[in-house]
Amino acid sequence: MQMQMWSLPKVTAIGGLAGIILATVGAFQVHDRYVSYAVLRVSRPDGAETDSRFVAERLGSLQEDLLNRRSLSEIIQNQNLYRGELKNLPLEDVVLSMNRDIQITPVRGTPESNVFQLAFQYSDPAGAQAVTRDLTSRLIWLNLSSAETSKAPAERMEVLDPANLPQRPIGPNRLAIAGMGLIVGLALGVAVWGVGRRVRAS
Repeated sequence: MQMQMWSLPKVTAIGGLAGIILATVGAFQVHDRYVSYAVLRVSRPDGAETDSRFVAERLGSLQEDLLNRRSLSEIIQNQNLYRGELKNLPLEDVVLSMNRDIQITPVRGTPESNVFQLAFQYSDPAGAQAVTRDLTSRLIWLNLSSAETSKAPAERMEVLDPANLPQRPIGPNRLAIAGMGLIVGLALGVAVWGVGRRVRAS
């Protein structure tokens, strides 16, 4: 009987408040995310001009070894990463998750087309920096070792900016999450009110 007397504004207000509370609590259960970047340049051994296609082809040939299961498993164990995740998930799943946290992309807005960025996203700033530094070293080593295997001159790969220590998290955006919770809560409030109205009418 009391529910029948609730107005639409009251129901939607309660729903919105509940949505904000639940979304905010959930948002604070998610760890902050930090990204460490390193900037590198790759050049042809003969000094010839390079372009973005050359860089993409060269990095593509190295990424398979850099980001394979064995390499990432070693980094996870050496750096003691994803401790919470490893309690609940097999190593294979954690490796796949780590692969998604690594980005190797061209640096836009620079006059040189052979400059690229290696980035790693993690819940700890020092851990993000350590992994980015490790990946940078492995990438340079893979570049040299692949040249030795093929008996060809190695492309020059140099670090322009070493892995930085991130100062601020990039996410999660808890304010946006709370706002989304408000919207969902309001919508659910309207839906509940509408259902209640139809039930009373019937």
